[in-house]
Amino acid sequence: MLWRFSRKFSLARGNSTRSLRDRCANDKRFKMKIKLGLVALLAFCFMSAPVLASKLSEKLIEDAKEACVTGEKGKFDQGRNAITTVDLNGDKTVEEIIDSSKFTCSTSKTLYCAAGGCPITVIVNDKPTEFLAHKWRVVDWDGQKILLLSIHHSACGDDSGPCFSAFVLTDKGFRSVADK
Repeated sequence: MLWRFSRKFSLARGNSTRSLRDRCANDKRFKMKIKLGLVALLAFCFMSAPVLASKLSEKLIEDAKEACVTGEKGKFDQGRNAITTVDLNGDKTVEEIIDSSKFTCSTSKTLYCAAGGCPITVIVNDKPTEFLAHKWRVVDWDGQKILLLSIHHSACGDDSGPCFSAFVLTDKGFRSVADK
């Protein structure tokens, strides 16, 4: 089959008797494309590799699993991207963010999250800080990382509408307007 295709390709291109395989083997651009493709594939594999979790984050996830399996007699699933690493304060050391909204327990819909949100645990220097949020995101504002949380509307003092809280990590811990 390949011989037929390469032969047809050779005949269609003119009087060249070289096969497609010979042309590809000798073409420097083709070789470079193959090498670049392999490099891109390897980079993708390493970038999509799971995050290596600290002992504390592993313990938090194990506790969540135990609550499901032992307490609720269900099947636990950690979910994708339950642990995110990001350098929040620019010290070249990554902090871990454990998002319990990614956890599921087959026998309980509200084991990890409720109307107020889901626990988001940020581990800085092996010390956990827990927030309650519906969603979260890290925003880069001129090089300063800001942890932005979508929180329950009651925290803004009303009955409806969006409510957000922003935190920056300093030497003394998390700082926000709410700290006044």
